[in-house]
Amino acid sequence: MDIVTLAQVITSVTNLLFVIVLAVGYYFTWRVSQTTLEEMRAQRTAMGRPLVIVQEDYESLPELDVAIRNVSEGAARDIEFEFSVPIESSNAFVVSDLPYFKYGLDFLPPNGEITCYWDELDSLLPFLEAKDLRNGIHVTVR
Repeated sequence: MDIVTLAQVITSVTNLLFVIVLAVGYYFTWRVSQTTLEEMRAQRTAMGRPLVIVQEDYESLPELDVAIRNVSEGAARDIEFEFSVPIESSNAFVVSDLPYFKYGLDFLPPNGEITCYWDELDSLLPFLEAKDLRNGIHVTVR
């Protein structure tokens, strides 16, 4: 066997080893990514279904706010709202026509909250009684 043939054989063997090392590396990278994906799915399922609520917020009385809260440990996605009657303030501003109520929210993080001003309590109560809303406004969240 001459030196040229030996060099060609060695080059072919090293190229083959290089391809094998790359293939093994890609395989292990794929396996790690699959394991990570399974862990993420298990974690999301363990947190349970997201629970999003819409309620009045009395923290800054006499001002009254409307709050959207995700009270679960999982992220809420593609949230839509449906109101039994529009949420109006005493000056006829329709709070339920705000974009995040009207078009929904794409995402609300775990324990996330969005609040917006509704009205002053002293002017809102007579307004709601005049509209005969003593039983409240029902909101369906999907």
